[in-house]
Amino acid sequence: MGLFNNLKNKAKEIANKAKELAENEEKKDEKVIEKDEYASESENETEYDQEYDEDEEYDEDEEQDEDEEQELGKDIPYPQGWENLSEIEIADKLLAVSEKYAVMEEDMDEDDFHDGLDNFYAEFGFKNEEHYNDFLAAAYTSFNEHSFTQATLDRAKEVHEAQLQEQIDSNREDLQPVDGVSLEDWAKAFASVANNGTVDEALRITKKDKAGWDKVSEEWMTRMSNDESGTIATIYADAFTSSATGNLGESSNINAESFPFEKYIEVRIALDLLCQQGKDAQDVLAMFDMTAVDWSNSSTFWMSEYMSDTVKYIPLEKEYTAKYEAKYMAGDSNSDIDF
Repeated sequence: MGLFNNLKNKAKEIANKAKELAENEEKKDEKVIEKDEYASESENETEYDQEYDEDEEYDEDEEQDEDEEQELGKDIPYPQGWENLSEIEIADKLLAVSEKYAVMEEDMDEDDFHDGLDNFYAEFGFKNEEHYNDFLAAAYTSFNEHSFTQATLDRAKEVHEAQLQEQIDSNREDLQPVDGVSLEDWAKAFASVANNGTVDEALRITKKDKAGWDKVSEEWMTRMSNDESGTIATIYADAFTSSATGNLGESSNINAESFPFEKYIEVRIALDLLCQQGKDAQDVLAMFDMTAVDWSNSSTFWMSEYMSDTVKYIPLEKEYTAKYEAKYMAGDSNSDIDF
């Protein structure tokens, strides 16, 4: 889950930023498209400037109605080299932009980071940051509502699975079985111990006695702590996700009827605000008769649902967030919680 979660988060960051930009556009009374919108601050006009100025679609007096979408390639030019890319290829490219941006922001001091942004965006074919932001917003609204976001998530999943499989197939010594117990079987067995509180199922899965299980488990834990690639931790975490159960039951039991979107937002807001006020997260979840496993499973379900239909869930999220921020801002106010 480690790498996949990182990729999913980056994909969601792309969607959230695009959503914000699109919403800002809707608030404007009108938008005048001027031919020097992406003009270089340099006196030397680049090839990109020349192409931009010569495009007949860009008229300095052209006005865009507030409800008219900005079309890729017409109102918003493609980055250099992106003109013939498919939707999934564009999603892949934008994911790469987001990933490198995050690395730069983390590794560079603030002055160097901002000084390097022009070259950063140029590296990906954008004229400047404004061009990138406009293109991102237009891409989000142009690709059949939410399909662009889903394409990004799908691509992230493909990347995760390919990288994980590459590691598994690499014949790394630390991924080989320990006393005949594979990584997958150990992860499944360890998850059973966490869920059931006994080692009985672990002994059955691994075909070991208690001493044998302790030896195998200790070795896999050591390998996991030394694995800088995160491969062992990913398989270990996936085993917990697929087998873990809480008060809400198995993850497959969680759906829109058993755990509604509004309840998900309420728990999320309660955790955020009440933990800021000093409450323990476990205690907050207990208010809803939930465990950490329940919260993990429900979050996984609703992230997928949300990203599959952002048009539906964005306004609902705003409504429920405002409602429950008002409820929990001053304390737990849990007298009216419905179970």
